Amino acid sequence: MFMSRMMAFISREPQKLAAAFAEDRVSAFIALSSLHADGWGLCRLNAAGIPERAVATTPLRDDDLATLDTPTRGAIIYARFASAGSAVNDANIQPFTASGWGFSHNGALSPIETARTLLSTHERATLTGTTDSEVYFTALRRVIPEGEMSPRDLVAIARAVNEVRALFPDACLNAFLLSTTSLVIIQSEGTRGLPAAAFERRGYPPRALPPGHDDGYNRLWMTSDPHSHRVATTGVDVTRWQPLTPDSVTLLRPGEKPLIVPIRP
Repeated sequence: MFMSRMMAFISREPQKLAAAFAEDRVSAFIALSSLHADGWGLCRLNAAGIPERAVATTPLRDDDLATLDTPTRGAIIYARFASAGSAVNDANIQPFTASGWGFSHNGALSPIETARTLLSTHERATLTGTTDSEVYFTALRRVIPEGEMSPRDLVAIARAVNEVRALFPDACLNAFLLSTTSLVIIQSEGTRGLPAAAFERRGYPPRALPPGHDDGYNRLWMTSDPHSHRVATTGVDVTRWQPLTPDSVTLLRPGEKPLIVPIRP
C-alpha cells in the first residue's frame, strides 16, 4: 500500500479500542479516513485468541463502527491509502490473516513485479489480491512461527526484512504482526518520505494535511503500561509516547518488557 495509517494493541484483558487507545485518539484515527479513504480493516483476537479479519471498501468514517466496540485482547486497525493502480476491493484491504497471524504494512514496494520475485511459483499462486503488501506478508511467513515467537525468530524476521530492503532501498517497510500472544513491530522507515503529490491530488495540499503528515510520517510510536502495549503511525496524538527504535524488530507481550532485535544490513 502507498502510505496508510494503522494502530495496534495487545493486552492481558479484553478491551474496546476506545479504552485501549482513548476515545479521542480513536476519533482522530477515524477522521484520517477523509484522506486515507480507500477502505479500512480490523484484525482482532477472538475469544479463542485467533486473529479474525473484517474489512470494508468504504472509508472508515462512513461505515458502521459497531465492530470497534467488541472487546478483544489485541487488534490492528487500518485506514487505507491505495497505491496507484491497486483496486479497492476486499482482497486488497489490510490487515491480512494467515498462519495464525494478522499483518499490516505501511509503505509501497514498487514496481510490484520486482516484489513478486521474492516469492516462489507456489507462493505467488497463493496470493488472493494484487498488493505489494500481501507479497511482503507472504515472504515474511517463511520465517514466522505458527506458535510462540522466540528471539531467534525475531532475528530471522530481521534477515527477511533485509532481503526486501535489498530490492527496495528507499521503501517504507514498517509492519505490524499480531498473534494470540504477541504483537511484533517492524520499524524500517526507509527514505522515500511523505507522498505529498499523491495527497495533493486528493485535494490535500501541504497546508491542509492532517497532523503528523510531515517529515516524521513514517515513524512509529509506542506506549506501554503493566498490562498492555500500544503502537501507532503518526496522525493521532502520540504525546508522551516513545518512538520505536529505528531499523528494528520489536516483540511486545502483555506484562513483559519489549524485546528488540536490530535490522542490520
